[in-house]
Amino acid sequence: MKQSALFDTFLGTVVILIAAGFLSFAYTETGAVDLSAYDMTATMAHADGLGPGSDVRIAGLPVGTVSDIGLLRGKYLAVLHLRIRGDVKIPAGPTLSVSSDLQSHSAYLQIAPGDSRRMLPPGSVIAAKAARR
Repeated sequence: MKQSALFDTFLGTVVILIAAGFLSFAYTETGAVDLSAYDMTATMAHADGLGPGSDVRIAGLPVGTVSDIGLLRGKYLAVLHLRIRGDVKIPAGPTLSVSSDLQSHSAYLQIAPGDSRRMLPPGSVIAAKAARR
């Protein structure tokens, strides 16, 4: 009986380790988790159709997602929390617009990079004065 319980414990541990390894591999290979991704915040007058999970695109290519959206009290601006891929750097002075994908009819946030050679650091806020509809 003691040997059977020990074997069951060992087998259970092996199964859990294999499952954890598989999940880790699946997340990293599919890009579902990007450990190098960073956060930014944007404010804009209108965020029509955007919500958590909406794409963030530069030149029409996905570079991140909207992780949260809310209202800036007192100023009545939409506040978007963005998760940007770690390999993408955004030049200072970008403008924002909400666009729609013709195939899926879903809205996404389009970032037009600024002209600056200076890149926005992680955690930056793209203020409403730089945003357009």
